[in-house]
Amino acid sequence: MNDDTYKETRADLSKTLDEQTKFLDQTNLTLAGGALGLSLTFMHDFVTKPADPGLLSAGWASLLASIVLTLASVHTSQIAINKYIRNLDNAADKGFTVKSLEFLNGRWVNLSAAITAYLNVLSSLTLIAGIALVALFAYNNLQSPKEHAVEKQIPSPGEIIKRGAVPIAPIVPAQPPAAPAQENQSQEGTKK
Repeated sequence: MNDDTYKETRADLSKTLDEQTKFLDQTNLTLAGGALGLSLTFMHDFVTKPADPGLLSAGWASLLASIVLTLASVHTSQIAINKYIRNLDNAADKGFTVKSLEFLNGRWVNLSAAITAYLNVLSSLTLIAGIALVALFAYNNLQSPKEHAVEKQIPSPGEIIKRGAVPIAPIVPAQPPAAPAQENQSQEGTKK
């Protein structure tokens, strides 16, 4: 393989890797945030007395850990890229080739790159664990809906007023008009 083919192939692979890494980070953040939101909605709308609240707490902790790990991975990735750029600039100043620069950097010389790789794996694992724990919590709470479901009750007008809302006036059925007794008698007297 000649140097031009190598450089083009390497550039294409690097671009693809960058796009995939960005996609993975965005997906982790979106899924973790969405799972947190759904679980909060589930708790608010369907559960009053949760079964296995420890599952939910562990799920939330895992989802939050996934978000924090993803953000940390983005930060360490930026540090790693800056270090590689500095190494590339130093190598260009000293007359090194691309191949010798890769040899000098080695696979794990750049500690930030190694940390980023571990953070990405941990972020994905905690995301999967968090979603699994929240799903298990939801499943356990849907198994016995009578025990854990919120009973929807219509508040009384007194409760509504206590909350500061103005109740809608009740609809009162219309009364048939009362027949005026005096008018009927006076009309009969004029007809005679």
